[in-house]
Amino acid sequence: PTIGGAEAILIALGSVADPDDEILVFEPLYSGFRSTAAILNINLVPVPLRFENGFALPSLTIMDALVTKKTKAIVVINPDNPTGKSWTREELATIVAFAEAHNLFVISDETYREIVFETTPVCLLQMPEARERTIIIDSLSKRFSAPGARIGAIISYHEGVMRAALKVAMARLSAPMLEQSAVITLLQDGQRFVG
Repeated sequence: PTIGGAEAILIALGSVADPDDEILVFEPLYSGFRSTAAILNINLVPVPLRFENGFALPSLTIMDALVTKKTKAIVVINPDNPTGKSWTREELATIVAFAEAHNLFVISDETYREIVFETTPVCLLQMPEARERTIIIDSLSKRFSAPGARIGAIISYHEGVMRAALKVAMARLSAPMLEQSAVITLLQDGQRFVG
């Protein structure tokens, strides 16, 4: 586990990019990504989303023009914070194909995936074509209405990413033991408490 979603963001960005590298991000963007990228000296390259078209995915021509030799990943927040948008399966498939074409990782912040009212968000790990290049960021504090419980996670099937994440994790203190113990019951039967 990580110390909340914030540390998961830090580890995910730091596992795929070096100082002066670039990561594409859809804007508007959760501000935690900006501060974390600044700490790591990683450049976030905005891909603007427009309110007028429901924050729909921009054309690939626009996105292709933003990729450079320094681009290492693209961030998707699903459901999105701050827009509230849930990305469709088709949009996510397009993002995954774009990432594959440019050899990028997809960092998917899915912290809010269970706090939706009209749709069921798609987890990128449910899409076989995304499995090897996806890094999931998660946090239990939103899902279980426990903002003080600083328990998050970084999840990936990519062995290199997880080796890099482990190196960072070994250089810091662990997530709080009391919170780790407390969330076991929530993970086993969380709907009983928050459903």
